[in-house]
Amino acid sequence: MNLFLFRHELKLMIQSRKNILFLIFFLIAIFSYIFIILPKEEGLESFDAENVSAEVKELEVMQKGREGRRHTGGGFSSISFYSSNNYKYILNRGMLQAFDDKDFNRLAYLRTFYLTKLLEGEIFEDEMFQDSDYPAKDLDHYLNKKLRENEVLLQSEIPITYEMIEEKTVLQTMKNIFLSFGPFLLLFSAIYFSNDILIRDREQTSTVQGMPISWYQYINTKSIVAFAYTIFILLSLLTITVIVLTFSKGFGSFQMGVPILSIIPDGPVWFIYEYGTISMIKYFALTLSFAPIFMYIFIRVNMIFSLLFKNEWVVILLSSFLLFSERLYYARDKRTLFNIGIDKFPQSFFDFGKIVTGEKNFLLNMNELTYGKGIVIMFISLIVVEILLLLAAKLVTKERFFNV
Repeated sequence: MNLFLFRHELKLMIQSRKNILFLIFFLIAIFSYIFIILPKEEGLESFDAENVSAEVKELEVMQKGREGRRHTGGGFSSISFYSSNNYKYILNRGMLQAFDDKDFNRLAYLRTFYLTKLLEGEIFEDEMFQDSDYPAKDLDHYLNKKLRENEVLLQSEIPITYEMIEEKTVLQTMKNIFLSFGPFLLLFSAIYFSNDILIRDREQTSTVQGMPISWYQYINTKSIVAFAYTIFILLSLLTITVIVLTFSKGFGSFQMGVPILSIIPDGPVWFIYEYGTISMIKYFALTLSFAPIFMYIFIRVNMIFSLLFKNEWVVILLSSFLLFSERLYYARDKRTLFNIGIDKFPQSFFDFGKIVTGEKNFLLNMNELTYGKGIVIMFISLIVVEILLLLAAKLVTKERFFNV
């Protein structure tokens, strides 16, 4: 690698106006999320004291009315409406008192007990996952995950904060981001920063053509510069996010667990679901093990598109299309593409946060999207992309590339 070229290209990337604008946008998005969106964001574990208080009063009136009419039996059902409401009344009243007293250990314990009764069918709940195509399945899945997570939290000796219950500490926020848009944000950053790194040299042909370095080595150096710059920028933004969010919501604890799902085949159609937890450190280690290689793959894909199309807008559009291509055919009942299992396609593993926890397998009702297979597919993709880039560099030589 030519050290002079590396420093020169890194300087150009640092001074790039489009990269600076992207960083400004990124910083605005980070601070907007931390100080505007996150405080107002209410999840399933957020505790709305006003609504709970109103529900407690309503349940109290209903229960006294049923007691007065002696309508407390279950009829033909094994669990009566009165019994279910009694659990709700007692537990909600206890959670409300714990919230008012800021006794969040007790709040977490009572909430866990509430979820247990909900899973066992002794409490009825209509509102959770009512918009889902599979409400009963998704509710059961959520309850099993949350109970495993709460068990680890309650068994640890760390003082529980409300932010931990609401999943808004640094570690929990980062975990949830990687279970949603985080992986795509990392990969798109690599695409964006490297989409013009080769094409911009067409405006300074005499300088580039006179450098004593082979064409393929020149492309490799460009790729390494883009990769190093992307990693540095993302780590810097991550550091800023962690520092600001720590002061706002707290860091959390590495003793907290991350729920995972193992799916075991039980015949040709049915599966057995087994829930467990892994440590936060292991979750981030496994999740982030995908990021650098996939980022480098997209940088190399950008080089291929740059050689073939010589236009930075075409490059970013085509690479972004590859990144989000799964959205075109994704459905919870679709497990093949062109009669080939989707576990054979690399785009199935771009959502690597869900691969590590088994969430992707749950959503698609399969068990082939595993961490091990993801690593294999990732390295096969890297080899294929490297071969294609080598062929493209031989097809589009330096002279042909700069011949406008």
